Amino acid sequence: MLIDILQDAALGAGYIALVLVLLVVNHYVIDVITPGHLISRIVDDKSFNGAAMLSAAWIGQGYLAYTTIINTEAGVNGAVTGVLVFGVLTILVHAVVIVGLNLLSRGRTNRIITEPGFNPGAMLVAAALLAVSIGASAAITP
Repeated sequence: MLIDILQDAALGAGYIALVLVLLVVNHYVIDVITPGHLISRIVDDKSFNGAAMLSAAWIGQGYLAYTTIINTEAGVNGAVTGVLVFGVLTILVHAVVIVGLNLLSRGRTNRIITEPGFNPGAMLVAAALLAVSIGASAAITP
């Protein structure tokens, strides 16, 4: 009984560590494709727009990991592999969404992120990031 609890706790800690790594990678990828240092814009400049976008990406990443873990029937190795593969895929798709929206809006998406006040366009970017994560999660669900 206690051994099972400890094994489950260790497994949970491993999943948490993997998801944290994916969140950090997701942050840096988004930071590279958006203007300025994103975390500074959020913390120092109090950019709601940047926070909305990054929060949506992180929530989507977490939801994808959750969906992968609970729906993988291939054991622990399959779940870890699924979280890693779908996590990296989601990071790449998030980058494509941000770059694509920026191209479609002729650079306005980058301006939205750097604006100090609330811009409703930030919610559109956030919704797009969540939508692609949910879409990817649907591919995992049996």
